[in-house]
Parts: sequence; structure tokens; C-alpha cells
Amino acid sequence: TMFTTPPGTLPLAVAPIAERLPPIVRASVRGGGLPVTSPAERRRHAASFAAMQRLVKRLYDAEVPLGVGSGGEGAWMLHRELELQAQAGIPNPDVLAQATLGAARLVGRDSVEGRVAPGMRADFAIVDGDPTQHMAMLRRTTLVVKDGVVLRPDRLWQAMGVAPVVPSLVPV
Repeated sequence: TMFTTPPGTLPLAVAPIAERLPPIVRASVRGGGLPVTSPAERRRHAASFAAMQRLVKRLYDAEVPLGVGSGGEGAWMLHRELELQAQAGIPNPDVLAQATLGAARLVGRDSVEGRVAPGMRADFAIVDGDPTQHMAMLRRTTLVVKDGVVLRPDRLWQAMGVAPVVPSLVPV
């Protein structure tokens, strides 16, 4: 975001949900990135971002474990990070594996979490679409199970004053 968002504009990470945000929140996320004083500087920022994308792909190709995180910015930033890894050339199934079992391995918890299997502690989400084909489908979450508790994303979004993308599945 700091390299790709002109000051005063919506970051690309927020753009997919911007119209669903309350106006006061939408205004607060228009911070923008690094100040730009010339078109040449904007080109340098874009080149730096492209170089970071190439580095991520080279690390993946070298089998360096890659962590995935939102930086505390919220779920939409996590979705954006997963999209950026896919845009860097990492296959979507591998991006998803890094965000689940890979993350559990990085913190030494892969013996008890990171995948859905007997004896594992499994949190999971159901999405309306196939993120192995289109990573943006993760934004269409219809149900979440966390610590055995079923959560309806539409209600969670509404509680924050954000319009949901899709209605949640209703558990029976």
C-alpha cells in the first residue's frame, strides 16, 4: 500500500470493500502511501513494488517458508496479501496452504492445527466460490467455525457497520 497508493486515495486493499464501509471509516482509510513529488518518483515506487513481488516469487521458488499476515489492519488486508502472493506468481492452492498449514508450521503448531483432519483443532471458513481459481473469492465468506463456535460473517460485518458481501449460511 505504501508504494502503490497515492496520498489521499483509497488503498487497493480497501477498494473492494470501500462502498460497504460507513462514510466515516471510508474517509479515515484515505491516508495513502509515500508522498510523491514527481512522475519519476511514482515510477520508482511502482518499480520497487514490482521488485518486492519478484522477490516474494523467488523466495517461494527457493522453498523459503513465507508467512502471511494482515499486519493488524483487518481481514481485508489479509485477503489482499493473499491476492498479492497469487499475483506474484505463487499458485493459489500454495498461497492457501501457506496461510493455513504453513502458518501453523512456522509457529510450531502443525501437529495440532493448520488442516482439517481427525484429532486436529480445526478452524475453517466456507466461501461462496473457489479461491483455488480466484483468490478474491475469500472475500465471499459465508460461514466461519472458530474454536467450535459457528460464526455468521454477515452479522459480524453488520455489527461493525459494514454491509456484508454475501448472506451467511444459516447453520441447522
